Parts: sequence; structure tokens; C-alpha cells
Amino acid sequence: MGYESAAFDTYADVSRENWYYSYVATAVKNRLIEVGTEDYGAMFSANTPITRQEAAKILVKATGASTGIYASPYGDTDNDYIVALYSICLMQGSVDDKGVRNFYPETGITRAETSTVIYRLLQYKANPEGFVKAQMEEFKMPALEIKGNTNYIKTAKDIGENPMSSFLFRESAGVSHDDIEIGMTGAYEVCFSLFPELFTFTSLNVGKSEQDGIVSVIFSLESKSDAFSLSELDSMRKQAEKSAKLITDGLFGGREVSDKEKVRTIYGYILDSLEYPDDAQDIHYTPYGALTEKKAMCQGYAGLFNLLCRQAGVKSVGISANNHAWNAVMTEDGILFCDAATEDSSAEFSESRDGEYNLCLISYDEMEKIHGKFLQPLAIYFDLE
Repeated sequence: MGYESAAFDTYADVSRENWYYSYVATAVKNRLIEVGTEDYGAMFSANTPITRQEAAKILVKATGASTGIYASPYGDTDNDYIVALYSICLMQGSVDDKGVRNFYPETGITRAETSTVIYRLLQYKANPEGFVKAQMEEFKMPALEIKGNTNYIKTAKDIGENPMSSFLFRESAGVSHDDIEIGMTGAYEVCFSLFPELFTFTSLNVGKSEQDGIVSVIFSLESKSDAFSLSELDSMRKQAEKSAKLITDGLFGGREVSDKEKVRTIYGYILDSLEYPDDAQDIHYTPYGALTEKKAMCQGYAGLFNLLCRQAGVKSVGISANNHAWNAVMTEDGILFCDAATEDSSAEFSESRDGEYNLCLISYDEMEKIHGKFLQPLAIYFDLE
């Protein structure tokens, strides 16, 4: 899996004469296991059976699966590593006769389970998205709900709104650099979906500094596009926001209308104004490109929809799943979903419109029939705006 082998002293009870010496060193070097943590302390205890929870942590570190994002589906644990393992379908516990899913974290993992997990791990590495989708369908696994570490998520959104700045976290007792990095990286991934207008062609840069015994973890955005610098992306976003305000002023002119009516009006404006490009360019993934060229890919549709809703006082976030992006809005009737990109580009929906919108303000169940299962946004995310 691309790990470099190593040979150095690690645990007090692992000597160079032990046959597993280099294997343990390799695992430590690649941070699959850590010396001095609550899992192992200073002793490796090579002959002690491994628990399912310990196995989950190693597997998550080996795959790089995001932790801290999802609420636990289990009745007996909310451990972030165990939940992350469920999200990539390597281990999913079992459901008891009361309908409660349990993981039994302190139970040892059997040889049969180990063999199954290794097989699944190889399948996952070969095709992550295809494997997860197939497993979810085969075992009828309920989709996880996102949970909110609101401090990390709000900071990630702040970074998107101020991309030329750096944001600091201080390490503290019980909270390591790894914990902070995992939390912020997961939050960035969540925000990338919720606010596509902020994070187009950007990635999270993580640094670390230490001064006078105080460790700081530094997060900032960097451009990952050859087409635009970070300052250009920031300028494009700000121009799009100004244009969005002018558009919504023209659409509503200070009139008092319901949130649902605002959404329908914005949805109709986007359908009338945009089309899919024949030859997609980087700019077509941005709200700026949607406004200036009147062409956009689904991320551009979803980002512009977010901007216009926000200017109109409607809470809207993006949804990203199965290589597509659309929106969820908070209305007087709760959370509903809109997919202007699909309605605008698919003959199945656009030609059957007959004066009514097919994919505007529809329920989760209706959207699931079109795009399959996806993670529903929690109500708290609408308040991040």
C-alpha cells in the first residue's frame, strides 16, 4: 500500500531479536500505531489479542478515512474511528433482535473477521466509491448523518470567506496536532460540499509551528488550479456576491414573499439564465463563470443558487454526492431540495415541465429516487451562514 519499511526501536518490549521488530517499526513510522498513546503506552504487548476498536483505528489510519464527521449508527459506541470505518464499509457491526446496531468495541476480532476485512480493504483500495456503493446496497446499510463539530466547521467556512488569511489552533492537553488536523480536514470536506461557491479549486494547507513551548497548528487555503491564483479566486467570489445582490434586488425589490416563493423565483431565474457548456472549462465550475458566461457545470449551478438564496435571506447549502451537486434549502416547511442543473440539462425533466418545476422544493425521498442515497444536511449547518 505504498508504505516504506523501517527498522528502529519503538516499544520497550519490542527488541531487534523479535521477528516482528521491523513490522512494528514500519507501522509506527507510518503512524498506523503510536508509541505512548492510550492504546499502547510504552509497551506493545505483542501477544495480547487486538480489540475491534484497536483494529478500527489502524484501518482508518491506513485508508485515510475522515473521522469526526458522522454521527454514530451504533448503540454501544460513538468512537470516531469506528464510525469512520462504517462510512467506508469495512466493518459495520451487527443488528440485535431489538433493531439496535452494535459494534462490540472491546471484543477481540476473530480470524474470520480479519480475513473479511483484509479482502474488503483490498477492494476498497482498488475502487473506493464503487466498493462503498455496492456494500451499502448489498447489506442495506443506513446512510450516516453528518454530525457537527461546529468549531471546526465554522473555522473552515471562515477560511473560505477569508482565503488570504491563516487560522491558528493551539494544541492542548488531550488534543494533539493529529486530532486537530483530522478535525479540520473533515470540516473542510464538509464545507466544500455545503458551500461550493467558497471552495472551488482550493485545498487546505496544514502547517505547524512551536514557540516558547506553545504548539500552533496553522490552516490556510491554497489554489489547486493552474487557471486561477488564490487572489483571483477570491476576487471572482466577491464579484459574484455583488452581482448576486443586484439580481435579487431586481427579482424581489424589497417585496415581502415567503421563502418557498423566493426559492421558486431564484430557481426559475437560474433555469432561464444558464446552460451546460459544450466544452467545460475551469471557470464553469464557479458562480462567477455562471454569471459572466451564462454557462456552468453542476457545481456552478449549486454555488450560484447558494449565493442568490443567501442574498434573498433564504438558508441554502450544497449537497454533493455521486459526482453531482445540488442544493438543500430551509423553508417554512422544513428542509427541501432543489436541483436546477439536472432539470436544466436532462430532457426527461426539462421537456416534461409543463409550466411547473420538477426538481424544485422536493423531498428527500423524491431526490433519492433520482440520485440515490445521500447524506442529509443537519439543521445546524443552515445556521452557519
